[in-house]
Amino acid sequence: MQNVTIDGSKSYNPNSIIQSYEWKEISNKLKVQDPTKPIFDFQSPRTDQNFQFVLTVRGPDIIIDEDTVKVVVYNKNVFPIADAGENQTVDLNEPIILDGSKSKFNDPSRS
Repeated sequence: MQNVTIDGSKSYNPNSIIQSYEWKEISNKLKVQDPTKPIFDFQSPRTDQNFQFVLTVRGPDIIIDEDTVKVVVYNKNVFPIADAGENQTVDLNEPIILDGSKSKFNDPSRS
């Protein structure tokens, strides 16, 4: 699993005064650890899921703005690669040597 970073730090107003940030995940599938920070991380789920986050930014007086970001977590299936070795032609009663050692699990996220 990997971390997903959500970043609202480029929010601004003409006076360059941001008084508060507030994040909310609309479907309540996960809880934002500290919704008052402009940036947060969450651990990507093991299954495909969609998330929608709303960021509410407040400035001086009653200046408020909101923006929504959609995050699609797609966990691609990585399949093993089977390699049974070269084709062989042998005479009767000769030993047949089978070699599947070149088969591999091709997943770059695993070291």
